Amino acid sequence: MNHPRFLDSHLPKQNPQQENFSPVFLCQMINSISDPIFVKDRQHCWVLVNDSYCDLVGHSREELIGKSDYDFFPQAEADICWEKDELIFTTNILDENLDIFTDAQGINHLVSRKKSCFEDEIGNKFLVVSIRDIILQEQADKLLIVNSKSSNITGITELMQTSEALRESLEELHQQNKELAIAYETSQLERQRYQNLADSYLVNDNQQQTEQNLHRTNAVLQAQQEASIDAILIVDENRQIASYNHKFCQLWQIPSRIIQTHDDRQLLGWVLDQLVNPEEFLSKVEYLYQHPQQSSRDEILLKSGKIFDRYSAPIGRDQGLEDCYGRIWYFREVTEYKQAEAQLKASQQRLALLIEQTPLAIIEWNTNFEVQTWNRAAEKIFGYSTEEILGNSFEIIVPENVRKQVNQIITALLTQQGGSFSVNENVTKDHKTIVCEWYNNPLVDPNGQVIGVASMVLDITERQRAKEALLKSQEQLRKQTQELQQALDELQRTQIHLVQSEKMSSLGQLVAGVAHEINNPVNFVYGNLSPANQYMQDLLSLLQLYQKHYPRPVREIRDFVEFIELDFLKLDLPQIFNSMKVGADRIRDIVLSLRTFSRLDEAEMKAVDIHEGIDSTLMILQNRFKANDQRPKIEVIKEYGKLPLVECYAGQLNQVFLNILTNAIDVLEQGVGSGEWGGGECGEMRGKDFFPSSHTPHVPSPTPKIRIRTQLLEQNQVTIRIADNGLGIQKDLQKQIFNPFFTTKPIGKGTGMGLAISYQIITERHSGCLQCISQLGRGAEFVIKIPLKQGISR
Repeated sequence: MNHPRFLDSHLPKQNPQQENFSPVFLCQMINSISDPIFVKDRQHCWVLVNDSYCDLVGHSREELIGKSDYDFFPQAEADICWEKDELIFTTNILDENLDIFTDAQGINHLVSRKKSCFEDEIGNKFLVVSIRDIILQEQADKLLIVNSKSSNITGITELMQTSEALRESLEELHQQNKELAIAYETSQLERQRYQNLADSYLVNDNQQQTEQNLHRTNAVLQAQQEASIDAILIVDENRQIASYNHKFCQLWQIPSRIIQTHDDRQLLGWVLDQLVNPEEFLSKVEYLYQHPQQSSRDEILLKSGKIFDRYSAPIGRDQGLEDCYGRIWYFREVTEYKQAEAQLKASQQRLALLIEQTPLAIIEWNTNFEVQTWNRAAEKIFGYSTEEILGNSFEIIVPENVRKQVNQIITALLTQQGGSFSVNENVTKDHKTIVCEWYNNPLVDPNGQVIGVASMVLDITERQRAKEALLKSQEQLRKQTQELQQALDELQRTQIHLVQSEKMSSLGQLVAGVAHEINNPVNFVYGNLSPANQYMQDLLSLLQLYQKHYPRPVREIRDFVEFIELDFLKLDLPQIFNSMKVGADRIRDIVLSLRTFSRLDEAEMKAVDIHEGIDSTLMILQNRFKANDQRPKIEVIKEYGKLPLVECYAGQLNQVFLNILTNAIDVLEQGVGSGEWGGGECGEMRGKDFFPSSHTPHVPSPTPKIRIRTQLLEQNQVTIRIADNGLGIQKDLQKQIFNPFFTTKPIGKGTGMGLAISYQIITERHSGCLQCISQLGRGAEFVIKIPLKQGISR
């Protein structure tokens, strides 16, 4: 207790000389306290105030001393203050309540006021009041969430969002705290009325008023007691329970068997089992019962972690007199409030440390864009100390050339067009130009008025230079990479060409050698077939003459004629000679195709018959067109147009035909695994016969087919189309099929070089184009276009 009587009751009396402190010492002592404090005399005039209170009300000590509330506040407000203070003077009750107070800057505060009455040695009474800002649990939770986010801020935007959330939470806090203050004040008035009624009850009882008045008073007391927001317990002078409300039993979880005994000692035993410090609780209770005139207010900590606010006051005929008829106890759970208060204090400390320790410059401007807040990082970035910069306009750090842009940003912020982000040049105290990122956000009060702007600034000068240097380096690297890629592509093309040239040269020499070696014996056989046939005819004619003129040969001849089946021999021998001639013709055609395909004697560009080259390629691949155990026979459909001789490298063009036809055969063989081929009749990709209409059901083709079509276009351009009715090529793969080493064939069955070499031969060696047109499940078509005559001989 802060009451002097309470202190005098258990503390030794001090030396009177030690109590006569000088006014200067008293002023220094109370000025060292951060909470606002003031002292009034019995006439309600200020006799002592500290600096914090002067700052709060906006008046100096000289203005306040000797004056009362009526000199500074409206009469209605001053009347209320006078009544409350007078109650403390007359009752000597320690009073603590919540209130809304508007400071000199017009900012609303939810404050806790503590008022107590003191008497000096000669009986003069003084009212001592201390004031402290407080906050509610709900708002504290919000601020804690905000602060938790702030402690993990890794970027500028999150800090801006935290600042905005904090501002909004504070605005909600002020509004809700107004409501709480009103409710709390109502509770205090209710408590006082209940106290007065309780006193009235005892006074009326002592004065032996009528029974009707007693019943009426009891009913009113009981109703107000149950309607109270506090848990209430009334104990008479014999320490018997006189009254209690339902909230008291609920708060302490008291069984009915104990409360119904009306024995305060049993009730006290139940309560002590729930407390962390039961001895301290019991000592305070016993002291108050031994000093029935004393009032008390403190906090109780339970084992469950809950915290109760406890207030106790005597019940007497006249407060301050010796006649007391019991004691009234009030309890209220303040667990969440106390936790929030502690957490909020820690949160505010962490937020303050964050603002001071963050590498971001945090600046607060008023509506005239004059500096109001300037943290340590701002000092480091701009070179101005807080004392030097406070009150200065924004122009002090903004160079002339960017002020127009900054003014536009300021206008948008003051008209509440949202926050802004910008990158500006700034100037430091030592006139250095730096580049900064600015994050600005307007500060808006609950009435929607802009009261200032919060800015967060990051110096990116070094980063800006490093990005510029990086861009130059990247550009140089890009150019070098491009040049290297071009050189690599050229080298790769050259390598492919050399490898293929060597390969085709070796193949051509091999084919030519084989053709030459086969050609000589074939020519020998073919050249002797004609005279041999003539000799055979002559011999058969001679035999016929013998049979005519010597119809009855000797027995030995007859036996031999029967043995050799002369009649059959005469019929079969001409057929054998005809078969030999057909075979020899076939061998000659194959040898001719090999020589045509190799074209070793035509290494230079010359006019050739394209159809002859295609036929020679088909002849070489004839064996692959035959049916096998994997698929039926591949049908080759030739639709040759009327073409003149085409100027080209015949051997290289035959190589392109071979690569495309080989791929087509491979694709048709792969189609066996799916049970069908892609399209029906194969032809041009754009033709209806190759791709059925989208409205026509797809019917699998029973036969794999390859169609070869040649045309002479009006632009003197020859077109060769080679199409198959296989499974087709996926769209995303069509862009890659001409890339070197790209293949969709299984490992070991493709090198990825055939189509790349073909593309190079057509585009680079013949100034033409090679493209693939395909649709998955609908076959593929390769279109070759080359000029009828080459413009430049190679």
